[in-house]
Amino acid sequence: MWNRIGSFKLPVAVVALAAWIGGCANPNDFVDESSAAVTVRNGVDYSFARPSPSGLHAGGYTFAARYYSYDNSGTHGKILFAGEANALIAAGVDVVSNWEYGATDALGGFSSGAADAKEANTQAAAAGAPASRPIYFSVDFDATPGDQTAINAYMDGAASVIGLGRVGAYGGYYVVKRLFDAGKIKFGWQTYAWSGGQWDPRAQLRQVQNGITAAGDANCCDEDQSQADDFGQWGHAAPWGAKFVSQSFPYASTAITLKCGESLPANIVLRNVGSKSWDTNTRLGTTQPRDRASLFAASTWLAPNRLSHVTGTVAPNATFQFDFTFQAPSGAKCVPGTHHEYFGVLEEAVAWFSDSGEGGPADDQLEALITLVPGNPPPPDMAHHPVTDLGHGVADLGDTADLAGDAPDLTSAASDAATTGPDLGAIGGGGGNPGGPTQGGCGVAGAPHGTLSFASLALLLLLLAAAAAARRHVGRG
Repeated sequence: MWNRIGSFKLPVAVVALAAWIGGCANPNDFVDESSAAVTVRNGVDYSFARPSPSGLHAGGYTFAARYYSYDNSGTHGKILFAGEANALIAAGVDVVSNWEYGATDALGGFSSGAADAKEANTQAAAAGAPASRPIYFSVDFDATPGDQTAINAYMDGAASVIGLGRVGAYGGYYVVKRLFDAGKIKFGWQTYAWSGGQWDPRAQLRQVQNGITAAGDANCCDEDQSQADDFGQWGHAAPWGAKFVSQSFPYASTAITLKCGESLPANIVLRNVGSKSWDTNTRLGTTQPRDRASLFAASTWLAPNRLSHVTGTVAPNATFQFDFTFQAPSGAKCVPGTHHEYFGVLEEAVAWFSDSGEGGPADDQLEALITLVPGNPPPPDMAHHPVTDLGHGVADLGDTADLAGDAPDLTSAASDAATTGPDLGAIGGGGGNPGGPTQGGCGVAGAPHGTLSFASLALLLLLLAAAAAARRHVGRG
């Protein structure tokens, strides 16, 4: 779900290098986010009944599981044909494919599974089902553990024809669980019957009640509920659509800070919820207005109005990670303040996913909210710093104040400190190990040559004070 605090939108929200506390923030400390829980959809399944498609939709049912079977005088009336499928889809009701001829046919083993899958696949294609959509095969009885070997072989037979990725099973809790555990199915449709009140969380569909009234048709149907975004449905998806899955940075419920000139590597994962596959022309582009040049375009972008694009092919229901970088401007282009950046998804030269009839997201649902602040000032030129020059003045004290060994040679120490800085490694804590690890907290490893750290400056001032006191002592002597 796209989500934004207070408005049920998901901003792509740029978030960021977070705040620095004493220079401690790590720009790579991203926070993973994930989408909200799956929205349960209500649907029906039926065999010989023909409830009104528009009546189903008006009653809140958005999918119908329908049957394929060997066609004869006793089964013809329950088979899904293209006319009915088209009517359901036109009314906004998706279709789910199920095969059932005999309730116990799954006990026929591998050969039965292969034969049933061949006919089921032929009928599904004739009804208009995409070749990638799964088919559920019914185990419509209270199967025992002793039946499982034959049932597993049946599903293997089905997989040999349509591929394991398209094989689903309808049945009670125990048979569905055993099939998932054995890796024989990728889709599960569990009925409440023969389940003892248990539900396998891997099952994408649940049959929760038999013999309901729907669309004014009494006892026409069984009631079902989806438990996943993809439960095998087909037919009503928009050609182009994307749904949020995760991102490498927090949501932009509050503005995040970027310094002038800084960059933020980022990614967002989207699911293809349309009916068409994505390709290299599927891109993230700027919106509000569309195709504007972004202030945060990096050199890795395709263009100032195109963040990233798909590599390879992304089939319906598959996901893709869009990688990109937000680059804060520098120099005169970096104007401190808060900037709203909006983005959308498009198939280049074909359609924006936010166009009428497409699957979204809307143009204002992917947002980067970025606050720009000035960058770090350049380091001072310590070679000509007034305090450094004082060291040379102190060194001159050696011409007039001969301590004759009665006191330490403070003037020499002061001169050395002023030109190179003290050896902090000897003073404590590993701070004088240039390039070495800091010793806890956010301490900075040794000061570069030619500059003074705060510790160096403090020691220098102490040495200067001691030298001045020694001079006064000699003068009074």
